[in-house]
Amino acid sequence: QVLSRGQHEPAVRRRAAKSVLNPVPSSDVRSLKISEPFAASMSGDPANGTDAVLPDTPPNLERSFSELVRALESTPFGLGDAKARETCGLGCDGNDKQTARQFAAMIQELIHQCLSWSATARIRIFDNHTISFNIEPGVVATFTDCRCTQFRRLRSVAGISEAEYLSSMCSEAFLGGEAASSGKSGSLFLRSHDERFVLKTIQQHEFEVLRQILPNYVLYLEENKRSLLCRFFGAYSLQIGKKTLRLVVMENVLPCRMQHIYDLKGTTEDRWVDPERQSVLKDTNFDKYSMVFEEAEHKRLMQCIRDDSDFLGTLNIMDYSLLAGISSKDESFTPGVGTVQGWLGTSDGLAPSSCVFHLGIIDYLQRWTPKKVAAHWIKKPTLGCCHEIDTEPPLVYASRFFKYFCRKMLVQPPLKTES
Repeated sequence: QVLSRGQHEPAVRRRAAKSVLNPVPSSDVRSLKISEPFAASMSGDPANGTDAVLPDTPPNLERSFSELVRALESTPFGLGDAKARETCGLGCDGNDKQTARQFAAMIQELIHQCLSWSATARIRIFDNHTISFNIEPGVVATFTDCRCTQFRRLRSVAGISEAEYLSSMCSEAFLGGEAASSGKSGSLFLRSHDERFVLKTIQQHEFEVLRQILPNYVLYLEENKRSLLCRFFGAYSLQIGKKTLRLVVMENVLPCRMQHIYDLKGTTEDRWVDPERQSVLKDTNFDKYSMVFEEAEHKRLMQCIRDDSDFLGTLNIMDYSLLAGISSKDESFTPGVGTVQGWLGTSDGLAPSSCVFHLGIIDYLQRWTPKKVAAHWIKKPTLGCCHEIDTEPPLVYASRFFKYFCRKMLVQPPLKTES
């Protein structure tokens, strides 16, 4: 019998209220050194169908989870005030980086538990996998691995096994821990020890957009394995009371030391930064440069940019950019789909210099919302008279994005190069 939506919802809500999990054998958990304290005190009996619940604060860390949360609330990008929620970050000031590192270690523990248990869970409501733990008496926090199956498909498409992903994310401490210097979101960036993945905090509306586009996103990448879209490999949320921190795991587009990094949108509105103060430069800084490729590589890249921007346009997404890292050919790194050898050309008459480009389309979680429409109509008759503005409709944005790289990506193998 087919039930109406209203008849389904109460039962669904009741099932979603309780996540039934099976913990993996303790020997599996103990295989990772940092997780031993969790393995020693896990509760839950899968044989009797009881929930697996993480223990109280792991004893190997200097401060308790609740103390760390309170410390983070007092930092410029903490979890507490309205501005902090707006900037979605965890970043600490220069005097309290230890807090960020300790908090990152706890996040790493939780990711490890989700990855270990998700393969054997008997039930996952809406393809989410949630674990609970106590941060202090009477206060329970939840950590959710969102859309497990779909992200597992994305990792498989990228040729990443679950064992490799678990090892990269959990076998050693995260690197980094500062807020991004190039963006306005205040996002915190952490890198896996092998530089393969980046863990990033994102805002609520971006998290919702990712969940909404995920089915189409998975299908697109399964059919377009050479896409330049920076891959998402996981999404997690940590809820403590009414506060929620949202994190995503992405591929690291910049896996080695870069000589220059550019964030390119094809716009001119607020697209210049002081090279002395910022490590990530923008469109106006790139004005005198071009990327030069051999004909076959150029054709592939232009087709990828056209397909990717058209795909994002159909999803009503705009305001994305191409992250272009430039490294020496002597650097050691694992090449990705956006790793291309070429030449950096200049307009000042110098011979193009050989280099390696690391390319990836990023920040594609901004939808064309009423707020963006209002910004468009405010900017268009003012800034739009002398600048290419950011807030253009998705299809217009996609067309302009592609045309910009038609001008900036050239087919002209140089006769003379500088190493």
